[in-house]
Amino acid sequence: MKIQIVNYAGRFDLKTEAKTELKMEISGLSRPQSFDAYDIDIILLNDKNIWQNRGNNTDRVKAQNDFISINKIIENCTSAQVIVVLPQNIKFLYNFWNEEPLASCVLKDMIEELRLILKALSSRLQWHDLFYERTKTNFENHMIEADFYFNGVDAKNILTKSDRSKKATTIRDGKLIFTTLNLETEKDIQAFLQGIGLIESKKSIPEWIEEIKMFDDEKQLELINENSALIEQYKKNIDEAELVLARNNRYKSILYTQSDELVEVVFEMLQEMTGGDLSNFVDQKHEDFLFEAMGYVFIGEIKGVNHNIRSENVSQLDVHYQSYIEDYPDNLDKTKALLIMNYQRNKPLSERGEIHETQINLAKRNGSLIIDTFTLLKMFEQFKQGSLDQRDCVRLLSESTGILSIS
Repeated sequence: MKIQIVNYAGRFDLKTEAKTELKMEISGLSRPQSFDAYDIDIILLNDKNIWQNRGNNTDRVKAQNDFISINKIIENCTSAQVIVVLPQNIKFLYNFWNEEPLASCVLKDMIEELRLILKALSSRLQWHDLFYERTKTNFENHMIEADFYFNGVDAKNILTKSDRSKKATTIRDGKLIFTTLNLETEKDIQAFLQGIGLIESKKSIPEWIEEIKMFDDEKQLELINENSALIEQYKKNIDEAELVLARNNRYKSILYTQSDELVEVVFEMLQEMTGGDLSNFVDQKHEDFLFEAMGYVFIGEIKGVNHNIRSENVSQLDVHYQSYIEDYPDNLDKTKALLIMNYQRNKPLSERGEIHETQINLAKRNGSLIIDTFTLLKMFEQFKQGSLDQRDCVRLLSESTGILSIS
């Protein structure tokens, strides 16, 4: 019996309180193996990292595209048994700023949005009423908890019910099985699969057998303990490295994004490099940013476009600059206009053209500064590595004209 576990991390992170004889392979949500290459495919959605959205709404998750891809895999699956393990009542984090969520909501308080998100994984889930209630389901004296249950399901499609309260915790819908049970360990998965009849039950080893140490038991147990500790440390190291890579990829997103997604990351970088504060800036459909740093006022535009930088982009920046100077003439000598452009964003960096001299000369004439996002990224990299400090960054932005160049 071959079993594929599909989880967020794509690595074995089940709690190891008890090993079983199950032959399981692990795949990530973003790169699952063919479902039909296995007898059983179990999709685990109980990782807290799934239930996040960098945007300011709760109707999608950052793994939404992975859900859509897996939906297609499920539709084309012909022989394997697919099981979807729903999340517990974990906290949904959203509206991120500087890698920190500004808002959160537990899943029990957003069940309609939860069903909408899960619909991307399987449209069948939208037809099942989901309710919050903490229960336990008994599998031959092995209890598994659940935070949700299904309601209004035909009795013939109910595979497991909670102990005493008889709430449906596992149901069958066509070729799919959905469960709200919290499958945290190999033992949980084994008991669950045996309980719903997908694998045969084996005679369990009595606990007193563990007390009899013979052959090289002691040596093997010591080896297991030593390597378990190493595995935990390696997993911790991997988690930390993945967080850093995710943060780095977020910064690099300014090379392909546009609109609010681009503006949010650029704001974060500008604030960190200059010490300026954009938290109270309100976009009134004029300039994209306006802030003070070390005695200078920076005003500017942030754009992501598929074409090269045009004269109209430089001229529009000057309109905002002149309008500001009309209102604050005393700031003339300390105000700098910045045009931050992610131009030809639909192309790899190696295929992007040079910014034309016409636009560079126009910026020089206006006393403004063009900054392409790759140059901004290099500047931010040097700042992060300590080659530049905030004073250096402010000096580069305030004293340069035409186009910013970073060696």
